[in-house]
Amino acid sequence: MALLIFDVQLCFAQQLSTKEICPETLVIDSAGRRVCLNPKKWTGDYIPTDIRAMFVEAPGEVEIKLIPPKPWGVQQAGRMYWIDNQRVLISVNDYKGWMAGIDELPKVFIFNVDTGHVEETPYRGNVRCLSPEGNLLLEEKALKYSNHRKFGDTSPYEEFFLEGPFGKSLTRFGIKHPSKEVRIINEYTCNHYDNSEDKNPPGNSLRKGDGFIARSNSFYDKNYTRLLDENGKIVYLFKELTLCEKLHMPDYLPWLNKYFSSAPIGQKQGGICPDGAKYSWLISANGVEIKTLPKLFQVATAFGRGLAGNGFGYWARRGQYITLNSTLLGGLYWQDEKTGITKRVLKKPFDLSNLSPNGCRAISGDLIIELCKED
Repeated sequence: MALLIFDVQLCFAQQLSTKEICPETLVIDSAGRRVCLNPKKWTGDYIPTDIRAMFVEAPGEVEIKLIPPKPWGVQQAGRMYWIDNQRVLISVNDYKGWMAGIDELPKVFIFNVDTGHVEETPYRGNVRCLSPEGNLLLEEKALKYSNHRKFGDTSPYEEFFLEGPFGKSLTRFGIKHPSKEVRIINEYTCNHYDNSEDKNPPGNSLRKGDGFIARSNSFYDKNYTRLLDENGKIVYLFKELTLCEKLHMPDYLPWLNKYFSSAPIGQKQGGICPDGAKYSWLISANGVEIKTLPKLFQVATAFGRGLAGNGFGYWARRGQYITLNSTLLGGLYWQDEKTGITKRVLKKPFDLSNLSPNGCRAISGDLIIELCKED
């Protein structure tokens, strides 16, 4: 019997009179009959009662919009970087009939995600970083693979970058030198520095004046993650981290002048990682504020439940959001701190890593999500 297999959430088996849920696959046999593999009896939306009581559906809290059609094709060279709350900066390899050759750098455009207006800039390269203050970092990847280079030619640098205030001329520099000079990019300020002067342990430098997040090289050092000030003094020790969690590189939130990081949400294994993710953190130069993840995600990821899949937390203007990839509980959740209620605002996962400077909207693919439409 020939079978055609595809993923679904709900189906009706013709030979049965009751509704059934297909947690894995629905198969169609050669006679066109739909048959569930490993069907389970339908009980509402099949979310366990204790989990169902931990959140409410609130689709009206957010709005999804399509970005206006872009005048370039699939050769977008990288992500969009917010200039302000309407315009983004983007590198592209094709535009209205122009296609970058093997030795050509991408063109850089300003694109208004509300009106679709496009403005070409004089810059060339891959946009690597744009800080809230407007410092621009371009990567000249194409120069590394130039077909004009003759056999045996070498370059003193492995990578080239251009740096400077957006709208002005940029300074070109090499980031990796084969002898001793090694320059590091600060992802928050979009500039570089020579790490031969860096006395900090492994970790991430924050913005000037905000300190440094340090990590030990030892996996078993429970005090391995700490926030240091610019003089190396410990401001905060992340004692709440377990061996199965680590503090991810925090996102800078311009509207708060703080940073945010969340423990990754995922299924836990008994004996190794029996506890679900519990915390996220708002970080500033003066200290750290612990934000407990909603109980929903702690319970759903606990050992033996297997309900939540994997997810990650974000902090936008209206507070903490969690996006979850799961057949049963998948979607975007918002923790309303005023009421303490966890709300599922979308039934599809939505990545909020590319937030606008005001924390009210995010780009994911060709979509924008409006998070503050009620404010």
